Amino acid sequence: MVSLSYADDERENERHRVDFERLWPYARDLYQRPAFRETIEGLPAAWDSPHGRGR
Repeated sequence: MVSLSYADDERENERHRVDFERLWPYARDLYQRPAFRETIEGLPAAWDSPHGRGR
């Protein structure tokens, strides 16, 4: 399993995922694909919000 959680004590960058205008929708798009989603555990509901990438 892969963990995509954000840990404050492991900061390499002061920006959060949602601050990346193009990366955040892409990450949600990947997460919402069943084959990808099955390998991830413990993400907040924000990952299920519409990604607007027009599949």
